[in-house]
Amino acid sequence: MGEQAPPIKPPLYVVRITGVASSGAVVNGTGFVVSPQGHVATCRHVVCPTADGKPVTQLRVKLPYPAEQAYSYQVTSTSAEDLAVLESTVPLDFPVPEPLLHENWAQDTRIGDVVSVWGYSAAEHYTQAQHFECAVSGLSGPHGRIGLSGNVNFGDSGGPVLDRNRRVIGIAQAKDAKREGQAMAIPVSLLRTLLREIGVDASQAVDLDDDVVFQAPLPPDYTLVGRDPLLKDLKLELAGGRHVALCFKPGVGKSALATALANDREMRARFDSGVLWASLNLKPNVLSELKKWGAAIGLPPEKMEELDNLPPDPNATPEEAAQQAIAHWARALSRQIGQRRMLLVIDDAWDLEPARALLLPAPNCGHLITTREQGKVAGMLGESFEVHVVQELSEDDGVEFLRQLAPNAVDMFPDEARKLFHAVGGLPQGLLLLGMHLRQASWANQRRRIGDAYRDIQERFKERTEPLQRAIKISYDALPDDETRRALQALSIFRPKPGKFTEDAALAVLDGPPGLIYRLHDAGLIETASGDDPHDLPYTMHRTIAEFARGELSREEAQALHGRAKEFFSAWLKAYEEIEHEPGKYGHEYRYENPQWQDAMDDFLYHLARSGDPASAIVDFGSIYLKAFWWWGCYADFPFCKRLLQQASTKRLSDEARRAFDLLVAFDAAYPKETERKPGDDWEGVRKALSELRALGGLDGELSPSEDEVTRYTRALTDIFLAEAYRFGRKDHAEAERLYKDALALFAESDWSRPWAMYHLGDLYLETRRHDEARRLCTDCLALAEAVELPLKDRDNEVIANAYRLRAEVAEHLGSHDEVLDSLQRTVLHAYAFQAIPEPPDTYTVPFYRQVTARAAGLLQALYRAEPARALAYCDAMRTYWTSYRELANVDVRPASQPELEAMLAAPQTDGLCAYLFPAAPPPDAMHLRGSRYFNEAITILNEKMGGA
Repeated sequence: MGEQAPPIKPPLYVVRITGVASSGAVVNGTGFVVSPQGHVATCRHVVCPTADGKPVTQLRVKLPYPAEQAYSYQVTSTSAEDLAVLESTVPLDFPVPEPLLHENWAQDTRIGDVVSVWGYSAAEHYTQAQHFECAVSGLSGPHGRIGLSGNVNFGDSGGPVLDRNRRVIGIAQAKDAKREGQAMAIPVSLLRTLLREIGVDASQAVDLDDDVVFQAPLPPDYTLVGRDPLLKDLKLELAGGRHVALCFKPGVGKSALATALANDREMRARFDSGVLWASLNLKPNVLSELKKWGAAIGLPPEKMEELDNLPPDPNATPEEAAQQAIAHWARALSRQIGQRRMLLVIDDAWDLEPARALLLPAPNCGHLITTREQGKVAGMLGESFEVHVVQELSEDDGVEFLRQLAPNAVDMFPDEARKLFHAVGGLPQGLLLLGMHLRQASWANQRRRIGDAYRDIQERFKERTEPLQRAIKISYDALPDDETRRALQALSIFRPKPGKFTEDAALAVLDGPPGLIYRLHDAGLIETASGDDPHDLPYTMHRTIAEFARGELSREEAQALHGRAKEFFSAWLKAYEEIEHEPGKYGHEYRYENPQWQDAMDDFLYHLARSGDPASAIVDFGSIYLKAFWWWGCYADFPFCKRLLQQASTKRLSDEARRAFDLLVAFDAAYPKETERKPGDDWEGVRKALSELRALGGLDGELSPSEDEVTRYTRALTDIFLAEAYRFGRKDHAEAERLYKDALALFAESDWSRPWAMYHLGDLYLETRRHDEARRLCTDCLALAEAVELPLKDRDNEVIANAYRLRAEVAEHLGSHDEVLDSLQRTVLHAYAFQAIPEPPDTYTVPFYRQVTARAAGLLQALYRAEPARALAYCDAMRTYWTSYRELANVDVRPASQPELEAMLAAPQTDGLCAYLFPAAPPPDAMHLRGSRYFNEAITILNEKMGGA
C-alpha cells in the first residue's frame, strides 16, 4: 500500500465554484467566504469568462461546511480589478467560517515570504481543495499585483493566498504570461475596497495585529452541534462582564466549547487584545503557565528575571515559597495587562485551588474555566462566576453530529445511529470516535460494509465498561492492523493533550512509516494541534485515549518506548547545539537561555525519568542541572535551574532517584549564589550534599579512562564546587587544590570550562601567596580564552576580565608595575565588553561590570595609600584610555585637579573614582535592549579597542 499524503486539510471557507459559460463550456474555479451571510469572493473571469462579460448560468458554490453541499449563487458585483462577489440566492440558515483578511498585508509582506494558495485545479481527482506553496516574487503596492513563484492553474483562480499566519493577503488570479513558472495575485486590499463599496460586512474578519495575543487552540474541522443556546448565553455573560465556569465529566465537550468561544468573532471583537490559554490537567504547573502568559503579553525580560530572583520570606516552607513566587508573578501580570480586554481561559482544571492563581484581577478581562469539580466550583470561584453544567447532547443533536462526520452512514441507517448515540451516553468525544470509524467504513458507500460496522459497534457495546472507554476500544479494534494499533500504543507515551509531539518525534518512537500516523489521525485517535507552521502542525492525543492506549503496554514496552523518545530528544539537542555553536566554546553555553532548547530539554527529561534506568537518569539529570548551574546558577538564581528542580519534584521517582533529587535541592539551597564570598556561607551544607551525591552516582574514586563524556564532565563540575566548599568552608587549601586540578584534567575537551578552572586554581595560588604559579596559570588561562582564532562573540569576557584582574594583583605582588596598569585596563575593558557581547546588558552582566570597576578602583585606592605618585599616574592613564567613550557618549566631566583626584583616592567608597575613570553602567531602559543608545555606544567603543566587536 502506498504512503498516504499528510493530512493538511483545507480551510473551511475555501469553496468550489461551477457554472456554464455562455459558450456552453463548463466553468470550474475557486472562491472563499468573506461575510457571516456567506458572500463569496473570487475572480471576475471565473464567473464571467467570455468576451461578452455575461455571468455563467447554473452558478453553484460547493461549501465544505457544515457538510459538502452545493448551493445556488448569483453574481452580486464585479470590478475592473478582476474581482467578483457572489451571494446565495437563498439566505443560508447556518453560520459560515470566514478567513482573516489581512488589512496591513503590504506592510507585513516581503519578497521571499512563503505563502500557500488553495484551489480546485485538481477537482477532477479530489473532492477537497488542494494547496501548493510558493514564494512572493514581486510586490507592486496595495493596488498593483503580487508576484508568486508558482503556477496558478485552471481551477485555482479566485482561491485565497495565505501567509504563514493563515491571513489572506491576496486572491490567486492567473499565470504570468510573460514569465514561465510565475503567477499573479490580486492584493486583498482591493477586495476590501470592493466589499465596502457594496456594503458587505467583512469587518468581523479580525486581523492578527502584532499586539493581539492568541493562545487558543484552532477550531476542529467539524462544528459544534446542539450547543448554540449555551454558546449564546456564554457570550452574553462574558460580554456583560461576568465570568464563566463549565463543568461536568470528561468527554462532554467543555474544552470544545471553550475553543469555540475563544475563536468566535464576536468574542474576538469583544476581547480585542486577545486570548490567554492555560491547560492545567492533573498535575498543574501554575508558575510555568504564568510565565508563558508573561512572555505572551510582553512582560519585559528584565522584569521576568527580577520575578524569578525575588527571594521568599526567610521562614517560608518550600510550599509557601512556591505560593509566594506564584503571587509575585500574578500581580506582575495583572499590572502588565492593565486596561487591555482579554479572555483568560483556564482549561481542564482538575483541582480548582491551583487554578485560582490564574484568575488575574484585570478590570476588562473575562475568565473562562473548565473543570470536573462540579461540587466545589460555586463556592470556590465566587459570585462573579456563572456556573454551567454542560450536559450530554440530545438525541437529535447527537445524530446530527454523527451526520457531519459520516453522512452516508447516518442517512442509510438512522435507527442504528440513534442506538449508537445512546451507547456512548451522548458524549461528544465518544460520538467523534465512532463517527470517524463510520466515516472510514463509508468511503466506498457500500451498504453492507456500513451495516457491518454498525453491528460490530453494537456487539462491542455489550461489554461492561464506561461508554467513552467502549468507544475508544471500538476505534482501536477497528484500526486496519496490529501495526497501527501498536503505533497508537507507542504514541501514548508522549505527554497527552495539551502536550504536543512532532511528526519527527512520532516516527522516531514508532520506528515505522508516516502512514501509521495518518491512519491514526483519520481514525480520530490523534489530532493536529496549534503550531508555528500551518503546514507542519504537531499532533496531540486526548488524555482519555492516551490512558487507554498506555494500558495496552507492558511496563517494559513503555520503558523501551520512552527510551526511544529520550534518544530522539537527545539527538535533537545535540544537533541544535552543533548548529548553534561548536560544543565546548563559550557561545555554546548560551543554549541554556534559549526557550526552544529548554522545551526540548524538558521533553528529554520527561522521557528520561520513565526509561527504566534510574542510575543513568541520576547521572544525566544531575549533569544537566550542574552544567546549567555552572553556566549561571552559581552566581545568581538561574530560572532554568529552578525549573528543572521544580519539574523533578512532581515526578514519581524511585527511592534512589528521590534521594539524589533531594541532595540536589539541598546543594542548590546551600550554595552561596554570589561572586564575593563572605562569612556565614553554608559551605558545609554544599560539601555534605555533593559528597553523598557523588557516592550515589558512582562519581567518587578513580574514573576509568573509558568512562563516558557525561560522567567525566559531571565529575569535574562536582570537583569545582567541592573545591570551593573545602577552600572557603574548611580552609583546606590542599584538598581544594587537588579537586581543582582533577577538574582541570577532566575538562580537557572544553575550551570554555578549562579557563575557568585555571582561574579558580590561580586565585587559590594568589590566596596562598604562590605568586609565580598564579602568574603562570593566568598566562595559560588568557592564552586559551583569548585564542586569536576565536571570534569576539565566542570569547568569554567574564573569565578574561577575572583573569586580568588576577594578573594585576599578582603583578603588584611581584613588582611588575607596567603589567599592573595594563592588566587593570584590560580588566575593565573586558568587563565592559561582557555587557554587549554576545548579548545586550542584563541583570547579571551589569552588576558584574559594576563589581569589577569597584574592585579596580579599590586596588588604586590601596596603591595610593602606599605609593601616591604611581596611583595618580595610573588614574591619568586609565582616564585617558576611555577618552573616546566620553566623546561618543557626550559625557562632560572635566579633568579633576590633583587635590580632587587625591580626595577620590582617599575616599572610603569607590563610587566617585569609578564615575571619573570608567564608562557608566547602562540605565535601566537599556537593559536587554539590542540597539539602545548605550548598546550602540558600547559596540562602537569595542570596535575601536578590540578590533571589531
